[in-house]
Amino acid sequence: MALNPAADMAYNYRGIAHAYSRQPQEAVADFTEFLKTDRYPEDAYNNRGVAYSRLGAYDEALKDFESLLRIRPNLPLALLNRGATLGEMGQWDRALVDFNTCLGSKPGVRVGVRALLGRAIVYSQTGKLDAALTDVAGCLRSAPGSPAVLAVRGSVYMKQKLYDLALTDLNRSLEQDPTNESAYRDRAELHLERGEFARAMDDATSAIGLNPQSASGYTNRAIVYDRLDDVDHALADIQRALLADSHYVPAMMFRARLYERRGQPHRAIKGYTEVIQVDPKNWTAYNNRCCAYVRIGDIGRALRDCDKALGLRDDVATIYDSRGAAYSQRGDFTRALAGFDRSLQIDPTLGASYFNRASVYRKRGQLQQAADDYRTLLGLSGERWKEERRRAVQALAEIDEQRTGRRALITRRRRPLNGCLPNQATGDSSLIRTLRRWTGLVGNTFAIRLSRLSRRRSE
Repeated sequence: MALNPAADMAYNYRGIAHAYSRQPQEAVADFTEFLKTDRYPEDAYNNRGVAYSRLGAYDEALKDFESLLRIRPNLPLALLNRGATLGEMGQWDRALVDFNTCLGSKPGVRVGVRALLGRAIVYSQTGKLDAALTDVAGCLRSAPGSPAVLAVRGSVYMKQKLYDLALTDLNRSLEQDPTNESAYRDRAELHLERGEFARAMDDATSAIGLNPQSASGYTNRAIVYDRLDDVDHALADIQRALLADSHYVPAMMFRARLYERRGQPHRAIKGYTEVIQVDPKNWTAYNNRCCAYVRIGDIGRALRDCDKALGLRDDVATIYDSRGAAYSQRGDFTRALAGFDRSLQIDPTLGASYFNRASVYRKRGQLQQAADDYRTLLGLSGERWKEERRRAVQALAEIDEQRTGRRALITRRRRPLNGCLPNQATGDSSLIRTLRRWTGLVGNTFAIRLSRLSRRRSE
Protein backbone atom coordinates (compact mmCIF):
# COMPACT_ATOMS: atom_id res chain seq x y z
CA MET A 1 0.00 0.00 0.00
CA ALA A 2 1.50 3.36 -1.08
CA LEU A 3 1.20 6.04 1.58
CA ASN A 4 0.32 9.69 1.29
CA PRO A 5 2.35 11.24 4.13
CA ALA A 6 -0.48 13.68 4.76
CA ALA A 7 -2.97 10.88 5.26
CA ASP A 8 -2.40 9.91 8.89
CA MET A 9 -5.00 7.13 8.81
CA ALA A 10 -3.05 5.33 6.10
CA TYR A 11 -0.59 4.07 8.74
CA ASN A 12 -3.46 2.51 10.61
CA TYR A 13 -4.97 0.88 7.53
CA ARG A 14 -1.65 -0.42 6.26
CA GLY A 15 -0.89 -1.76 9.74
CA ILE A 16 -4.20 -3.63 9.70
CA ALA A 17 -3.33 -5.02 6.26
CA HIS A 18 0.04 -6.21 7.59
CA ALA A 19 -1.66 -7.83 10.58
CA TYR A 20 -4.11 -9.73 8.39
CA SER A 21 -1.18 -10.79 6.18
CA ARG A 22 0.62 -12.27 9.22
CA GLN A 23 3.32 -9.59 9.25
CA PRO A 24 3.15 -8.42 12.86
CA GLN A 25 6.54 -6.69 12.93
CA GLU A 26 5.57 -4.47 10.00
CA ALA A 27 2.20 -3.87 11.67
CA VAL A 28 3.89 -2.74 14.91
CA ALA A 29 6.01 -0.27 12.94
CA ASP A 30 2.97 1.22 11.18
CA PHE A 31 0.88 1.48 14.34
CA THR A 32 3.81 3.15 16.12
CA GLU A 33 3.94 5.77 13.37
CA PHE A 34 0.18 6.19 13.59
CA LEU A 35 0.46 6.69 17.36
CA LYS A 36 2.88 9.59 16.78
CA THR A 37 0.17 11.50 14.92
CA ASP A 38 -1.89 11.57 18.14
CA ARG A 39 -5.08 11.71 16.11
CA TYR A 40 -6.78 8.53 17.26
CA PRO A 41 -4.65 6.96 20.03
CA GLU A 42 -7.41 4.46 20.90
CA ASP A 43 -6.98 2.76 17.52
CA ALA A 44 -3.21 2.95 17.67
CA TYR A 45 -2.87 1.44 21.16
CA ASN A 46 -5.39 -1.31 20.49
CA ASN A 47 -3.99 -2.34 17.14
CA ARG A 48 -0.36 -2.19 18.19
CA GLY A 49 -1.25 -4.28 21.24
CA VAL A 50 -2.75 -6.88 18.90
CA ALA A 51 0.40 -6.88 16.78
CA TYR A 52 2.64 -7.21 19.84
CA SER A 53 0.54 -10.18 20.98
CA ARG A 54 1.05 -11.83 17.60
CA LEU A 55 4.80 -11.41 18.10
CA GLY A 56 4.63 -12.96 21.56
CA ALA A 57 5.65 -9.63 23.11
CA TYR A 58 2.96 -9.94 25.74
CA ASP A 59 4.32 -7.39 28.21
CA GLU A 60 4.37 -4.73 25.50
CA ALA A 61 0.86 -5.74 24.42
CA LEU A 62 -0.43 -5.37 27.98
CA LYS A 63 1.09 -1.89 28.22
CA ASP A 64 -0.78 -0.82 25.09
CA PHE A 65 -4.12 -2.24 26.23
CA GLU A 66 -3.70 -0.60 29.63
CA SER A 67 -2.92 2.73 27.94
CA LEU A 68 -6.14 2.34 25.97
CA LEU A 69 -8.12 1.55 29.12
CA ARG A 70 -6.82 4.75 30.74
CA ILE A 71 -8.27 6.66 27.81
CA ARG A 72 -11.49 4.62 27.58
CA PRO A 73 -12.14 2.88 30.94
CA ASN A 74 -13.99 -0.45 30.63
CA LEU A 75 -13.93 -0.36 26.83
CA PRO A 76 -15.18 -3.87 25.93
CA LEU A 77 -12.72 -4.32 23.06
CA ALA A 78 -9.74 -3.40 25.25
CA LEU A 79 -10.90 -5.75 28.03
CA LEU A 80 -11.38 -8.52 25.48
CA ASN A 81 -7.90 -8.13 24.02
CA ARG A 82 -6.17 -7.74 27.37
CA GLY A 83 -7.97 -10.85 28.64
CA ALA A 84 -6.85 -12.78 25.57
CA THR A 85 -3.25 -11.68 26.07
CA LEU A 86 -3.36 -12.72 29.72
CA GLY A 87 -4.72 -16.07 28.55
CA GLU A 88 -1.77 -16.41 26.18
CA MET A 89 0.46 -15.88 29.21
CA GLY A 90 -1.37 -18.56 31.20
CA GLN A 91 -2.66 -16.03 33.72
CA TRP A 92 -6.09 -17.61 33.87
CA ASP A 93 -7.44 -15.78 36.92
CA ARG A 94 -6.66 -12.34 35.52
CA ALA A 95 -7.94 -13.33 32.07
CA LEU A 96 -11.21 -14.49 33.62
CA VAL A 97 -11.66 -11.15 35.39
CA ASP A 98 -11.24 -9.28 32.09
CA PHE A 99 -13.64 -11.53 30.19
CA ASN A 100 -16.26 -11.23 32.94
CA THR A 101 -15.86 -7.44 33.06
CA CYS A 102 -16.13 -7.28 29.29
CA LEU A 103 -19.33 -9.34 29.32
CA GLY A 104 -20.76 -7.12 32.05
CA SER A 105 -20.06 -3.93 30.10
CA LYS A 106 -22.77 -4.58 27.49
CA PRO A 107 -20.50 -5.27 24.51
CA GLY A 108 -21.73 -5.59 20.96
CA VAL A 109 -22.59 -9.04 19.64
CA ARG A 110 -19.22 -9.76 18.01
CA VAL A 111 -17.11 -8.68 20.98
CA GLY A 112 -19.53 -10.39 23.38
CA VAL A 113 -19.31 -13.71 21.54
CA ARG A 114 -15.54 -13.56 21.55
CA ALA A 115 -15.40 -12.69 25.24
CA LEU A 116 -17.71 -15.62 25.98
CA LEU A 117 -15.49 -17.84 23.86
CA GLY A 118 -12.41 -16.58 25.69
CA ARG A 119 -14.06 -17.41 29.01
CA ALA A 120 -14.92 -20.87 27.69
CA ILE A 121 -11.22 -21.42 26.90
CA VAL A 122 -10.21 -20.32 30.39
CA TYR A 123 -12.74 -22.71 31.91
CA SER A 124 -11.47 -25.51 29.67
CA GLN A 125 -7.85 -24.86 30.59
CA THR A 126 -8.69 -24.84 34.32
CA GLY A 127 -10.68 -28.08 34.18
CA LYS A 128 -14.19 -26.57 34.37
CA LEU A 129 -15.41 -28.43 31.32
CA ASP A 130 -19.16 -28.19 32.00
CA ALA A 131 -18.88 -24.42 32.42
CA ALA A 132 -16.86 -24.27 29.20
CA LEU A 133 -19.58 -26.13 27.28
CA THR A 134 -22.24 -23.82 28.71
CA ASP A 135 -20.36 -20.78 27.37
CA VAL A 136 -19.77 -22.49 24.03
CA ALA A 137 -23.50 -23.12 23.75
CA GLY A 138 -24.10 -19.41 24.37
CA CYS A 139 -21.66 -18.56 21.58
CA LEU A 140 -23.43 -20.89 19.16
CA ARG A 141 -26.78 -19.26 19.91
CA SER A 142 -25.37 -15.93 18.76
CA ALA A 143 -23.06 -17.31 16.04
CA PRO A 144 -24.54 -20.61 14.79
CA GLY A 145 -21.99 -22.85 13.13
CA SER A 146 -19.02 -20.54 13.84
CA PRO A 147 -15.85 -22.49 12.93
CA ALA A 148 -13.91 -20.92 15.80
CA VAL A 149 -16.57 -21.93 18.32
CA LEU A 150 -16.84 -25.45 16.88
CA ALA A 151 -13.07 -25.82 17.20
CA VAL A 152 -13.19 -24.87 20.88
CA ARG A 153 -16.10 -27.23 21.55
CA GLY A 154 -14.16 -29.99 19.80
CA SER A 155 -11.22 -29.30 22.10
CA VAL A 156 -13.46 -29.54 25.18
CA TYR A 157 -14.99 -32.80 23.92
CA MET A 158 -11.48 -34.19 23.56
CA LYS A 159 -10.77 -33.44 27.20
CA GLN A 160 -13.95 -35.32 28.04
CA LYS A 161 -12.70 -38.19 25.83
CA LEU A 162 -15.75 -37.85 23.58
CA TYR A 163 -13.61 -38.40 20.52
CA ASP A 164 -16.34 -38.96 17.93
CA LEU A 165 -18.07 -35.69 18.88
CA ALA A 166 -14.71 -33.91 18.94
CA LEU A 167 -13.80 -35.16 15.47
CA THR A 168 -17.16 -34.07 14.06
CA ASP A 169 -16.70 -30.52 15.40
CA LEU A 170 -13.10 -30.23 14.28
CA ASN A 171 -13.92 -31.50 10.79
CA ARG A 172 -16.78 -29.02 10.47
CA SER A 173 -14.56 -26.21 11.71
CA LEU A 174 -11.79 -26.95 9.20
CA GLU A 175 -14.24 -27.36 6.33
CA GLN A 176 -15.39 -23.79 6.93
CA ASP A 177 -12.02 -22.33 7.90
CA PRO A 178 -9.01 -24.29 6.60
CA THR A 179 -6.66 -21.62 8.01
CA ASN A 180 -7.34 -22.53 11.66
CA GLU A 181 -3.99 -23.90 12.78
CA SER A 182 -5.22 -24.65 16.32
CA ALA A 183 -7.97 -26.89 14.92
CA TYR A 184 -5.34 -28.81 12.96
CA ARG A 185 -3.30 -29.19 16.16
CA ASP A 186 -6.29 -30.45 18.11
CA ARG A 187 -7.26 -32.88 15.36
CA ALA A 188 -3.67 -34.11 15.25
CA GLU A 189 -3.96 -34.80 18.98
CA LEU A 190 -7.17 -36.71 18.43
CA HIS A 191 -5.61 -38.87 15.70
CA LEU A 192 -2.62 -39.45 17.95
CA GLU A 193 -4.89 -40.62 20.77
CA ARG A 194 -6.45 -43.10 18.36
CA GLY A 195 -3.11 -44.38 17.11
CA GLU A 196 -3.65 -42.85 13.65
CA PHE A 197 -0.09 -41.61 13.35
CA ALA A 198 -0.06 -40.79 9.62
CA ARG A 199 -3.14 -38.57 9.99
CA ALA A 200 -1.68 -36.97 13.11
CA MET A 201 1.53 -36.16 11.22
CA ASP A 202 -0.44 -34.70 8.29
CA ASP A 203 -2.44 -32.39 10.56
CA ALA A 204 0.59 -31.33 12.62
CA THR A 205 2.48 -30.51 9.42
CA SER A 206 -0.53 -28.59 8.06
CA ALA A 207 -0.52 -26.42 11.20
CA ILE A 208 3.16 -25.63 10.65
CA GLY A 209 2.46 -24.80 7.01
CA LEU A 210 -0.06 -22.18 8.13
CA ASN A 211 2.41 -20.61 10.56
CA PRO A 212 6.05 -21.63 9.91
CA GLN A 213 7.23 -19.49 12.85
CA SER A 214 4.95 -21.22 15.34
CA ALA A 215 6.79 -22.70 18.31
CA SER A 216 3.64 -24.60 19.24
CA GLY A 217 3.35 -26.15 15.76
CA TYR A 218 6.86 -27.61 15.87
CA THR A 219 6.34 -28.79 19.45
CA ASN A 220 3.18 -30.63 18.51
CA ARG A 221 4.81 -32.35 15.56
CA ALA A 222 7.69 -33.35 17.83
CA ILE A 223 5.17 -35.21 19.98
CA VAL A 224 3.97 -37.16 16.95
CA TYR A 225 7.58 -38.07 16.08
CA ASP A 226 8.10 -39.18 19.67
CA ARG A 227 5.09 -41.49 19.51
CA LEU A 228 6.65 -42.95 16.37
CA ASP A 229 9.85 -43.56 18.40
CA ASP A 230 11.71 -41.10 16.16
CA VAL A 231 13.44 -39.18 18.93
CA ASP A 232 16.00 -37.54 16.62
CA HIS A 233 13.33 -35.87 14.47
CA ALA A 234 11.42 -34.96 17.63
CA LEU A 235 14.46 -33.18 19.07
CA ALA A 236 15.05 -31.41 15.75
CA ASP A 237 11.50 -30.00 15.83
CA ILE A 238 11.92 -28.95 19.46
CA GLN A 239 15.07 -27.06 18.49
CA ARG A 240 13.08 -25.29 15.75
CA ALA A 241 10.40 -24.43 18.32
CA LEU A 242 12.97 -22.93 20.70
CA LEU A 243 14.57 -20.95 17.89
CA ALA A 244 11.15 -19.41 17.31
CA ASP A 245 10.64 -18.74 21.04
CA SER A 246 13.50 -19.56 23.42
CA HIS A 247 11.22 -19.40 26.48
CA TYR A 248 8.31 -21.37 25.05
CA VAL A 249 7.52 -23.54 28.04
CA PRO A 250 5.85 -26.49 26.24
CA ALA A 251 8.95 -26.91 24.04
CA MET A 252 11.24 -26.64 27.07
CA MET A 253 9.09 -29.25 28.82
CA PHE A 254 9.11 -31.66 25.94
CA ARG A 255 12.86 -31.33 25.40
CA ALA A 256 13.35 -32.46 28.99
CA ARG A 257 10.90 -35.30 28.38
CA LEU A 258 12.90 -36.41 25.34
CA TYR A 259 16.06 -36.49 27.44
CA GLU A 260 14.25 -38.92 29.72
CA ARG A 261 13.33 -41.04 26.70
CA ARG A 262 17.01 -41.13 25.79
CA GLY A 263 17.91 -42.33 29.27
CA GLN A 264 19.46 -39.01 30.33
CA PRO A 265 17.65 -38.22 33.60
CA HIS A 266 20.21 -35.67 34.81
CA ARG A 267 19.74 -33.58 31.65
CA ALA A 268 15.99 -33.98 32.08
CA ILE A 269 16.21 -32.68 35.67
CA LYS A 270 18.17 -29.67 34.44
CA GLY A 271 15.52 -29.07 31.75
CA TYR A 272 12.61 -29.20 34.18
CA THR A 273 14.48 -26.91 36.57
CA GLU A 274 14.81 -24.35 33.74
CA VAL A 275 11.05 -24.58 33.17
CA ILE A 276 10.35 -23.96 36.87
CA GLN A 277 12.61 -20.89 36.77
CA VAL A 278 10.50 -19.50 33.92
CA ASP A 279 7.15 -20.71 35.27
CA PRO A 280 7.31 -21.33 39.06
CA LYS A 281 3.68 -22.52 39.19
CA ASN A 282 4.10 -25.23 36.57
CA TRP A 283 2.86 -28.29 38.41
CA THR A 284 3.69 -30.53 35.45
CA ALA A 285 7.37 -29.57 35.63
CA TYR A 286 7.45 -30.47 39.33
CA ASN A 287 5.72 -33.77 38.64
CA ASN A 288 8.05 -34.67 35.77
CA ARG A 289 11.15 -33.68 37.73
CA CYS A 290 9.85 -35.93 40.51
CA CYS A 291 9.81 -38.82 38.03
CA ALA A 292 13.35 -38.05 36.90
CA TYR A 293 14.52 -38.02 40.51
CA VAL A 294 12.84 -41.40 41.04
CA ARG A 295 14.82 -42.78 38.12
CA ILE A 296 18.15 -41.78 39.69
CA GLY A 297 17.04 -42.99 43.12
CA ASP A 298 16.85 -39.56 44.80
CA ILE A 299 13.55 -40.27 46.53
CA GLY A 300 13.77 -37.38 49.01
CA ARG A 301 13.88 -34.77 46.24
CA ALA A 302 11.26 -36.72 44.28
CA LEU A 303 8.78 -36.59 47.14
CA ARG A 304 9.44 -32.90 47.74
CA ASP A 305 8.63 -32.19 44.09
CA CYS A 306 5.48 -34.31 44.37
CA ASP A 307 4.36 -32.25 47.36
CA LYS A 308 4.99 -29.02 45.42
CA ALA A 309 2.99 -30.32 42.47
CA LEU A 310 0.09 -31.32 44.75
CA GLY A 311 0.21 -27.91 46.38
CA LEU A 312 -0.54 -26.45 42.95
CA ARG A 313 -3.01 -29.11 41.74
CA ASP A 314 -4.41 -31.75 44.06
CA ASP A 315 -6.85 -33.14 41.48
CA VAL A 316 -4.39 -34.61 38.95
CA ALA A 317 -4.10 -38.40 38.83
CA THR A 318 -0.56 -38.53 37.47
CA ILE A 319 0.87 -36.68 40.47
CA TYR A 320 -0.49 -39.33 42.85
CA ASP A 321 0.87 -41.97 40.49
CA SER A 322 4.31 -40.33 40.71
CA ARG A 323 4.15 -40.25 44.49
CA GLY A 324 3.17 -43.91 44.52
CA ALA A 325 6.17 -44.72 42.32
CA ALA A 326 8.50 -42.80 44.63
CA TYR A 327 7.26 -44.64 47.72
CA SER A 328 7.49 -47.95 45.85
CA GLN A 329 11.13 -47.24 45.04
CA ARG A 330 11.72 -46.55 48.74
CA GLY A 331 10.04 -49.84 49.67
CA ASP A 332 7.11 -48.19 51.46
CA PHE A 333 4.47 -50.28 49.71
CA THR A 334 1.55 -49.17 51.90
CA ARG A 335 1.99 -45.53 50.93
CA ALA A 336 2.72 -46.55 47.34
CA LEU A 337 -0.61 -48.37 47.10
CA ALA A 338 -2.38 -45.36 48.63
CA GLY A 339 -0.92 -43.18 45.87
CA PHE A 340 -1.99 -45.51 43.08
CA ASP A 341 -5.45 -45.97 44.63
CA ARG A 342 -5.98 -42.21 44.71
CA SER A 343 -4.71 -41.86 41.15
CA LEU A 344 -7.24 -44.40 39.89
CA GLN A 345 -10.06 -42.79 41.88
CA ILE A 346 -9.42 -39.58 39.92
CA ASP A 347 -8.82 -41.27 36.55
CA PRO A 348 -9.91 -44.92 36.24
CA THR A 349 -8.41 -45.03 32.72
CA LEU A 350 -4.82 -44.27 33.79
CA GLY A 351 -3.12 -47.43 32.61
CA ALA A 352 0.23 -46.61 34.22
CA SER A 353 -1.33 -46.72 37.69
CA TYR A 354 -2.83 -50.17 37.09
CA PHE A 355 0.58 -51.41 35.97
CA ASN A 356 2.40 -49.78 38.88
CA ARG A 357 -0.11 -50.97 41.48
CA ALA A 358 0.08 -54.49 40.08
CA SER A 359 3.88 -54.35 40.37
CA VAL A 360 3.57 -53.48 44.07
CA TYR A 361 1.06 -56.29 44.61
CA ARG A 362 3.55 -58.72 43.04
CA LYS A 363 6.30 -57.53 45.39
CA ARG A 364 3.93 -58.16 48.32
CA GLY A 365 3.05 -61.62 47.00
CA GLN A 366 -0.57 -60.63 46.25
CA LEU A 367 -0.60 -62.33 42.88
CA GLN A 368 -4.38 -62.39 42.38
CA GLN A 369 -4.70 -58.63 42.92
CA ALA A 370 -1.76 -58.09 40.59
CA ALA A 371 -3.33 -60.27 37.90
CA ASP A 372 -6.64 -58.41 38.25
CA ASP A 373 -4.91 -55.05 37.66
CA TYR A 374 -3.00 -56.37 34.66
CA ARG A 375 -6.22 -57.68 33.12
CA THR A 376 -7.97 -54.34 33.73
CA LEU A 377 -5.08 -52.65 31.96
CA LEU A 378 -5.41 -55.02 29.00
CA GLY A 379 -9.09 -54.05 28.75
CA LEU A 380 -8.36 -50.33 28.33
CA SER A 381 -9.01 -48.95 24.86
CA GLY A 382 -6.79 -46.75 22.72
CA GLU A 383 -3.12 -46.76 21.81
CA ARG A 384 -1.85 -44.79 24.76
CA TRP A 385 -1.04 -47.77 26.96
CA LYS A 386 0.38 -50.03 24.25
CA GLU A 387 3.74 -50.51 26.00
CA GLU A 388 2.14 -51.06 29.41
CA ARG A 389 -0.20 -53.65 27.90
CA ARG A 390 2.74 -55.49 26.35
CA ARG A 391 4.43 -55.57 29.74
CA ALA A 392 1.20 -56.71 31.37
CA VAL A 393 1.01 -59.73 29.04
CA GLN A 394 4.59 -60.61 30.04
CA ALA A 395 3.78 -60.13 33.73
CA LEU A 396 0.68 -62.34 33.56
CA ALA A 397 2.78 -65.07 31.96
CA GLU A 398 5.32 -64.74 34.78
CA ILE A 399 2.56 -64.92 37.40
CA ASP A 400 1.24 -68.05 35.72
CA GLU A 401 4.79 -69.45 35.81
CA GLN A 402 5.02 -68.67 39.53
CA ARG A 403 1.73 -70.37 40.19
CA THR A 404 2.21 -73.47 38.02
CA GLY A 405 5.94 -73.82 37.72
CA ARG A 406 5.69 -73.70 33.91
CA ARG A 407 8.20 -71.63 31.98
CA ALA A 408 6.68 -68.55 30.34
CA LEU A 409 6.88 -68.79 26.55
CA ILE A 410 6.86 -65.05 25.96
CA THR A 411 10.03 -63.36 24.78
CA ARG A 412 11.55 -61.20 27.46
CA ARG A 413 12.33 -57.66 26.45
CA ARG A 414 13.95 -54.73 28.17
CA ARG A 415 12.84 -54.07 31.72
CA PRO A 416 10.62 -51.06 32.14
CA LEU A 417 11.82 -47.92 33.83
CA ASN A 418 10.55 -47.32 37.34
CA GLY A 419 6.84 -46.80 36.88
CA CYS A 420 6.61 -43.03 37.15
CA LEU A 421 4.46 -41.36 34.51
CA PRO A 422 5.66 -37.93 33.41
CA ASN A 423 3.15 -35.62 31.80
CA GLN A 424 3.84 -34.70 28.19
CA ALA A 425 2.29 -31.27 28.30
CA THR A 426 1.96 -28.28 30.55
CA GLY A 427 -1.78 -28.81 30.74
CA ASP A 428 -3.99 -31.86 30.99
CA SER A 429 -3.96 -33.08 27.37
CA SER A 430 -1.54 -35.51 25.75
CA LEU A 431 -0.57 -33.10 22.98
CA ILE A 432 0.83 -29.69 23.70
CA ARG A 433 -1.91 -27.02 23.85
CA THR A 434 -1.15 -23.36 23.44
CA LEU A 435 -3.20 -20.23 23.44
CA ARG A 436 -1.57 -18.66 20.37
CA ARG A 437 -5.05 -18.62 18.81
CA TRP A 438 -7.09 -15.81 17.37
CA THR A 439 -10.73 -15.66 16.28
CA GLY A 440 -11.33 -12.19 14.99
CA LEU A 441 -7.98 -11.79 13.30
CA VAL A 442 -7.02 -15.02 11.59
CA GLY A 443 -9.73 -17.49 12.55
CA ASN A 444 -8.32 -19.30 15.56
CA THR A 445 -9.39 -19.35 19.17
CA PHE A 446 -8.67 -16.31 21.31
CA ALA A 447 -10.33 -13.09 20.33
CA ILE A 448 -7.73 -10.45 19.62
CA ARG A 449 -9.47 -7.83 17.49
CA LEU A 450 -8.16 -4.98 15.44
CA SER A 451 -10.14 -1.78 15.72
CA ARG A 452 -11.29 0.94 13.37
CA LEU A 453 -12.87 3.00 16.14
CA SER A 454 -11.97 6.35 14.53
CA ARG A 455 -13.49 5.42 11.20
CA ARG A 456 -16.78 4.48 12.78
CA ARG A 457 -16.73 7.67 14.84
CA SER A 458 -16.04 9.86 11.79
CA GLU A 459 -18.97 8.29 9.96
